[in-house]
Amino acid sequence: MADKTFIDKIGAIPRSYIYVLIIILIIIPLLKPIGLPASTDPYTLDVFHTISSLPPDSKVLVNIQISASGYLSFGPWLVVLSKQLFEMPVKVIYCSFAAANPGVIDLMASEVDYTKKEYGVDWIVLDWVPGGETGKAAFAKDIRSVVSTDWKYDKPLGEYPIMDDINKITDFDIIVVSCSGTAGVLECIRQWVTPYGMPFYTNAPPQDVPRYYAFIAAGQVTGMINGNIGIAYYERLFGSLGGASKMLDVQSLVMLTVLILMLIGNVSYFASKGRKK
Repeated sequence: MADKTFIDKIGAIPRSYIYVLIIILIIIPLLKPIGLPASTDPYTLDVFHTISSLPPDSKVLVNIQISASGYLSFGPWLVVLSKQLFEMPVKVIYCSFAAANPGVIDLMASEVDYTKKEYGVDWIVLDWVPGGETGKAAFAKDIRSVVSTDWKYDKPLGEYPIMDDINKITDFDIIVVSCSGTAGVLECIRQWVTPYGMPFYTNAPPQDVPRYYAFIAAGQVTGMINGNIGIAYYERLFGSLGGASKMLDVQSLVMLTVLILMLIGNVSYFASKGRKK
């Protein structure tokens, strides 16, 4: 039997070696994101510039629609948004409509420096509002009719200066949603955007991105973060690589490696087949 050529040896790499290589390629970006190039997204770019140009003392309502279970995939948008807002002279009011949603504020504690703003003066986390879409409709008309305390300390909203001039949805300058699905977003559009014409920005889960184009065309969604790759692009725009960039790096490295291995395997197969003939 003739000695194996280099291409034969490459084509016969043990599967265990490939598994080890893939594991290494997954671990490296998770430990420290590399920041591989992300495609330019005009929708994400527009959201970034809009938020960056908010006037001082603007009141930003951030609707949290991410539970602890969805935090890994969609939390990075809320994290980078919060980092950006906490660098700006604006008021940040977090609200939610499910009991599990406000808790993500604690999950962000290791990534967002809350000390840059004074709680109750520059930012606040409202207690969650029950009732789903009905709760959102009532929230829009009269906030204190559905929520009377904050979530972190369970104190009356009247004790916090940030809430002095905030009583209804139109008292905010902009609404930004962090979501892991579309149901809650559609409720916001029906109860906040359509009746009151509020500027409305949200992230779109990858599978729902095409659906949001129709909302943008209709003027119901002012701006959109285009899937997970849009979040990674936003992180690059802000200059803080986070969870989305890590996942994008993992996907890019693993897929590139798989394509290279497929190419090597095919070249090795056809080369050896040619020699046999």
